[in-house]
Amino acid sequence: VALVFDRSQSMCGAKLDEAQAAGQNFLDSMALPPDQASVISFAGTGTLHQGLTTNRNQATNALYNITCGGTSRLDAGLNKSFDEMTGPRRVAGHTPAVILLTDGNPTGVYADDVRAAARRIRDAGIQLYTVGLGADVNADLLREIATAPDHYYQSPTPADLMEIYTRLAGEVRIAPGFNVNLTDIVSLPFEVVPGSFTGAAIPQLTGRRDLRWYIPRIEQGVTEVGFAIRPLQCGTFNTNELAQVSYDDNRGNRHTRNFPVPTITVNGCTGDLTDVYVRDNVQDTGTIPSAEPWWDSPDIWVRHANDGGEEHQNPQTGQRNYIYARVLNRGTTTVNNITVNFYYGLSGLGLGWPSGWNPLSLTRTISSIPPGGSAVVSIPWDVPNISGHFCLRLHISAAPDPILDYRVGWDNNIAQRNLHVVEYPQPPETQCRFDQNSMVTDTMRFDVTNTLNSSSLVDLRITASGLPGDATMLLNMGALNGRWSSLDGLTVEPDQRLRVTQLPATVYGVRLNPQEQRQVQMEITAPANSRFTVSLAELVRGNLVGGNSYQRSLPACPLNLPLILKAPRCSGGTYTPPDVMLVIDRSGSMSGAKLSAAQSAAVVFLGQMNLAEEQAGLVSFNSGATLNQTLTHSLTQLTNAVNNLTAGGGTAIHTGINTAQAELQGPRQDPSHSKAMILLTDGQSDAGQALAAANAAKQAGTVIFTIGLGGDADAALLRQIATSPDHYYYAPTPDDLEEIYLAIAGQVGCTQ
Repeated sequence: VALVFDRSQSMCGAKLDEAQAAGQNFLDSMALPPDQASVISFAGTGTLHQGLTTNRNQATNALYNITCGGTSRLDAGLNKSFDEMTGPRRVAGHTPAVILLTDGNPTGVYADDVRAAARRIRDAGIQLYTVGLGADVNADLLREIATAPDHYYQSPTPADLMEIYTRLAGEVRIAPGFNVNLTDIVSLPFEVVPGSFTGAAIPQLTGRRDLRWYIPRIEQGVTEVGFAIRPLQCGTFNTNELAQVSYDDNRGNRHTRNFPVPTITVNGCTGDLTDVYVRDNVQDTGTIPSAEPWWDSPDIWVRHANDGGEEHQNPQTGQRNYIYARVLNRGTTTVNNITVNFYYGLSGLGLGWPSGWNPLSLTRTISSIPPGGSAVVSIPWDVPNISGHFCLRLHISAAPDPILDYRVGWDNNIAQRNLHVVEYPQPPETQCRFDQNSMVTDTMRFDVTNTLNSSSLVDLRITASGLPGDATMLLNMGALNGRWSSLDGLTVEPDQRLRVTQLPATVYGVRLNPQEQRQVQMEITAPANSRFTVSLAELVRGNLVGGNSYQRSLPACPLNLPLILKAPRCSGGTYTPPDVMLVIDRSGSMSGAKLSAAQSAAVVFLGQMNLAEEQAGLVSFNSGATLNQTLTHSLTQLTNAVNNLTAGGGTAIHTGINTAQAELQGPRQDPSHSKAMILLTDGQSDAGQALAAANAAKQAGTVIFTIGLGGDADAALLRQIATSPDHYYYAPTPDDLEEIYLAIAGQVGCTQ
């Protein structure tokens, strides 16, 4: 390794002092011998203070013999290091690396000289790391000349150099051990307690007894991992069948060692094991650790009223809402007296426990849950007068199943859900707020937190789903600006914001002080009607320690229509707010263009409704019927339900009518509203059953509109099903559907 230091006049004082201290720490980390180190400095020219040597004292003395003064010629330092690293002192088989530190800003022709010198080093197969000290460095150039973008490190202050050189010692494989594989197979009388893992890494758990860790490298000192075991029977047993570690030393030699196996005596055994849990995401089955996103629990949701509904609603600022929680039992025995505690916190990537969370005063106790069962509890929540992104956290515990690890994802007794608190009152959701072709900017703010009592380098990973190709993402690092070491998938804007150029994107090596918490801000500009999810995750040494997601779901604007256009309502008649059920044929004959046009036309119709007052629902049918969406005021839910329809199967019109009418006669129908049904089909069905269902609905006061699509539709039957012949419409082609739905939008809820 060649350590190359800028010794120009601007480096005098604290800069050079800290650089020498960091360099000594680096040398102390090397295995000298057999490793070799060289010390080089540059100002107007390059100076070889110490050629490659295995003598630690010689290298250290050379380091402290560097004195400052003169100009700064990076190319001179690079050329001097090239000469040494390709000269006779280099040992064949050793991995060569150059680490260059500067506070300078090469430009113009001088910058080209630097590029040429760096190219010689890289072309010789030598790894080139660069460190920029202070705010005046040419970070773009230093990142460019490094072997890879993540081989560039930014040091905001001289005090940051020590940690950066410590990290560099690991990057160039200066550590006692690498590629560490640790295996621990627990003896049969025991099982591993899920989520009890502690220490340097999280293992892969196979079954209940087989643990495998992989640690890329271990530093000098003690590296620990730990876990808890649960006895399954009484007696005296060895705790492990096998406890073994394999690793490479810093010369590439592989070693294997066995740990001593302790013996313990178990007394006072109990009965069956229990395991209650809360899901971290919809795929979660309770295994530990859970997969990302573990901050999106479907078992935590909010309702505006204590109505028992299970569909999440955005909490309203300053209002009393209700938090619901579902607890499941994946064990083999009934669990009694389960305590449920609720917490909330402002959004953050690393919400430390317990400092980042506010407990809610009310708790709930579930008397019992049988094996394979579940229970739902709720509490009132007076939402704080702050809008934006929040997090809810849930803790469950029982005497035989306590919380063992307070990290979400590593204990299935803990769950978290990110949510968006909205202003109250909100504008009607059906209000189309934007031109559908316009771009809208959303802002998400998150805290990046170091929960440790020591400094830490964290990585921020950005991912997204559903984001349109013309969207832009800008990350404002705020007080963390310049405290990152390298970027992947991001570029630096003139205003110092980071532009995301590809996903996933990562900000590497953000330096955080002990217990430091800083806010970052992401601005996402995307088409007004786009729906997407953007996630940020915080990683320390490759381990996920926190994360958060922002979901944008705006109400859809009517397609292919001026945004201010509304079909004339009740011209010459009396209007009563309607509850409308859309009944759409999704049989196999509707596949392709027919169903696509029907979905688009239905969305247009929904956009014409005043859903702040009116309600709509969706039923689809083939050989049977499905209630895809209950009566609701939510345009977003309705649009999603319509767009999720798929075609297949036969045609049974009566099932669609009966299912829709059941919803119109159910508890969600507003008694002060009129009732209407819009039936679309392209096929034929049992006339007797269809007419019987339609007559029953009409006798109950439901107005039925029918639409026949194409030449195969039974026009005579559809006229009879409709409230009157004038309530029947014929669509020769799928392209005619939108105009027909618009015409019906002007009549629904009207009486002459």
